[in-house]
Amino acid sequence: NPFEKSVGTWLTKRKIRFEYEKYRLSFLVNVRGGQCQDCKSINVVKSSRYLTDFTMNGFPFIIETKGYMPSAQRTRYIDLLKSGYHIHFVFQRDNK
Repeated sequence: NPFEKSVGTWLTKRKIRFEYEKYRLSFLVNVRGGQCQDCKSINVVKSSRYLTDFTMNGFPFIIETKGYMPSAQRTRYIDLLKSGYHIHFVFQRDNK
């Protein structure tokens, strides 16, 4: 992705050491309309994983680069944030 490459170049020029797409984060996603067959609870989750864009040595957050973020992806990121990960989003342009 050219935008990810430009962010990597920007970090490199500023001598910020980073790793690209190195880690897969595990988190829970709410299942809409789900129901537990044992207890009948509607609070049902499933396990999911996410491949990070940029992680940087010495910084306690992840950088995710986006050209556009559709609704389904926003919901996924909300679940990821609820799991305690600290994510900063860098958008290529305004994301209305």
